[in-house]
Amino acid sequence: MNTTGQGPYIGAAELKQRGWTEAMIREFLGEPHRTTPNHGSRSHARIRYWLIDTVTLMEKDEDFQRRRAAADARRAAQQDKLEPR
Repeated sequence: MNTTGQGPYIGAAELKQRGWTEAMIREFLGEPHRTTPNHGSRSHARIRYWLIDTVTLMEKDEDFQRRRAAADARRAAQQDKLEPR
């Protein structure tokens, strides 16, 4: 979790580590609460952050839990395809 001085936020990369997909981020969280420049390159997109309270509330939602379970199943199936037998 990132603390930016204006409240606790979580970034998109951290959300993905928690099982979120880009589609889930758009659907359940919408526009970020805060963005910061990406200092790696001016051509890169800004870094997006959402309030952790909003994220944890959404993670309790039944629709979200179903979507994450489906995404987890797709990831597992994809991983099975990639592993040598």
